Amino acid sequence: FNNRGEVKILLGNNKGAIEDISKALEINPRFANAYLNRARAKINAKEYHEAINDLYLVLEINPELFQAYYYRGLSEIYSGDFIKAINDYTFNSFFKMLFIIARSHKIIVFYALLDKSFLKSF
Repeated sequence: FNNRGEVKILLGNNKGAIEDISKALEINPRFANAYLNRARAKINAKEYHEAINDLYLVLEINPELFQAYYYRGLSEIYSGDFIKAINDYTFNSFFKMLFIIARSHKIIVFYALLDKSFLKSF
């Protein structure tokens, strides 16, 4: 249901997406990505406060899902709550920075596994 909802978002059928993704959440109420996708559909449908509620649930389930901060910030802008939006975008930027650092460290470790002498260059 979640995947079908994502396709409906892409096709502009936000109401249908919300219905399908809600069915996915009935099956698994801890499915953070489904809440994120439903929030995206709600933003497209201009249901900003409902989207914000879903995004709080996303972050309750998975506080490291940095896309939720972006979409919550976007919803807050559309709702007129600019201070909360600034806070979410600040937090989102911090998470993205950590993500980039973690990815670069992963690449270093990958090369180190392939060539033990690689680490000597650091």
